Amino acid sequence: MIAKRLLTVALVTLAATFPGYADPLPADRLQAAVDETVAAGVPGAVLFVETADGETWAGASGVAALDGDSTSPGDHFRLFSITKTIVAATAFTLIDEGTIGLDDPIGEWLDTDLIGPLPNSADIAVRDLIAQTSGIRDYQDDRFIGMIRENFERVWTPEELVAHAADGEAVAPPGSPVSYYSNTNYALLGLIIERASGMPLSDAIRARVLAPLGATETYAWSDPDRPEPVNGYFDDGGQLLDVSTIDLSVFWASGDLISTAADTARLLRGILAGDLLSEESRALMTGDFRPLAGRPVEYGYGTFRIPQLDPAPIGHSGEGPGGGTVAVWWPDDGTVVVVLTNLDNGAHVDTQFRVADVLGR
Repeated sequence: MIAKRLLTVALVTLAATFPGYADPLPADRLQAAVDETVAAGVPGAVLFVETADGETWAGASGVAALDGDSTSPGDHFRLFSITKTIVAATAFTLIDEGTIGLDDPIGEWLDTDLIGPLPNSADIAVRDLIAQTSGIRDYQDDRFIGMIRENFERVWTPEELVAHAADGEAVAPPGSPVSYYSNTNYALLGLIIERASGMPLSDAIRARVLAPLGATETYAWSDPDRPEPVNGYFDDGGQLLDVSTIDLSVFWASGDLISTAADTARLLRGILAGDLLSEESRALMTGDFRPLAGRPVEYGYGTFRIPQLDPAPIGHSGEGPGGGTVAVWWPDDGTVVVVLTNLDNGAHVDTQFRVADVLGR
């Protein structure tokens, strides 16, 4: 009994001396959370949690392919729109060094033949692309999705994506106080990064973000040495359709990266809490948010904030044919949570909230 009291006193003293100290991550409850994701109909899922003091937990459930291998915490998944946070960070490295101006009109970087057909293109600035305030409509409309289904393996160019967006009206004027989510913004931003850096987007991302942050397990779809991600599935009227062969050039700068959960966490923490970017750029990515039309989150500069949770985490989610993903960081204590799945049925979002509850968030 005396020994137990002494141990309790020691732990309390340790907690007071080292504010980063916390109870061990509850492995059983975290595993239950990822198991519930699979029980909700997802073939396979991975969960990664990291605290500010470096304690980590990684778990997996389900299968990487139907009738195939089980998922592993180190499996590669399609990140989809989590890519936007990484592309935004790449752009901010160019902004920080003065190569790109945040308020540069996009016409200073992109050819008139490309952007001329876009509504209000003369009034759109680089910041509007990053913050989703350009008012340009999303090229991923119903007709475009139909084109994907006709040929999964078609390789798309960024110019083709932008051209499809030009075939329609603007959804808002540039500089809107409300963000209107559009993958077209990031197709244009990717082209600006290429022009400003003098290299393909995938090379710019690797040189400016992945390599400095030590993210060795993250790849662009076009990388010749990329590993194969887990199989991806789409719920086609109650039947799971294998969509693993969809060429992710269809998402390009808005969603073509693949990664592991641990590498995704490394990137999110490095971008939002590290020294990769200037204080001014980090402040925009972590503290400047506005309502996102039609969605229950607030959008910032390549990131969103979830106001339903208190304190509110910052990060990004990704949804597409082949998976649903989410990566969030809590500024108050530095906790990072990453959920990667190989089917987009909303379970990744539910898991995020379950894990937040487990962690007392």
